[in-house]
Amino acid sequence: MNSVQRALINTICLEPFATAPRLAYADWLSASGKPEEASAVRTVPEPVDFPAVFRLRQAWTIGEAGLGWGAESQAEVLMRGGLVEFFAGPCSEFMSRATPLFARHPVIGVILTDKWPCPDAAKTGLSGFWKTGDLPRRNGPDDIPTSLWNLLRADRVFPGHGDWKFWTTSGGARRALSDACVDWARSLAGFPSLPAP
Repeated sequence: MNSVQRALINTICLEPFATAPRLAYADWLSASGKPEEASAVRTVPEPVDFPAVFRLRQAWTIGEAGLGWGAESQAEVLMRGGLVEFFAGPCSEFMSRATPLFARHPVIGVILTDKWPCPDAAKTGLSGFWKTGDLPRRNGPDDIPTSLWNLLRADRVFPGHGDWKFWTTSGGARRALSDACVDWARSLAGFPSLPAP
């Protein structure tokens, strides 16, 4: 990757929803003899629509495709024009790959495949994530690392004996976790948080 391409991609990463940086990069790709990549880059993503993202996962590529992650990777990515826009994979793999991934790609959504909100509670009708604590875990996948937990914006919080954060829907909980992952990784890569949808 030469310095011009690096600068163009850096501008897209800084503002993934802006049109001008993508058009500038697409023009550069066209001039470099890569018209198919240029065409894909010209499409500006919409803010994250999780139902659509889950439907699109059938078309995702394995993380090794062009990223050099190796066959042991359990991650999948959704790419357009050679740029990663969504990541799906285990929390540990996301945490270890976040800095280089977000420094080079305009990632706007994350699905942690081993972190799911607990089922809606019968008494409250809420869906939530668990941090840590003294009580036995109801299930492991809802245990969230502290660095992500601190960024989770919840509808309700129940502290004590480990903490719970709740949302009115499981979709809202997944969206909040994605936002926390994106905020955390963008800060590691030196970018500001994405604007609220």
